[in-house]
Amino acid sequence: MTLADRRVHASAPGIEVVRYDKAGKWYVEIAANYGRPGLLAERIHVSVTEAAEAARNIARRPSGEVHLGLHGGTTFDRLVTL
Repeated sequence: MTLADRRVHASAPGIEVVRYDKAGKWYVEIAANYGRPGLLAERIHVSVTEAAEAARNIARRPSGEVHLGLHGGTTFDRLVTL
């Protein structure tokens, strides 16, 4: 996986829902530290349904954003807006 094929479909400080286009896989990525020194970064492989659920949760955060209309995210967009 390279950063060039990585698309961020939802984000808030410390967490992102991403899709790697070449592999077509969805992940919830949690930033290193996340306010706690020594905590390692975490990447959780999820289904598109779980990615949409995570995005809806991120959208409820004060600075959370969902990025609709990105390449490869048609099903994701539909599930987020249900």
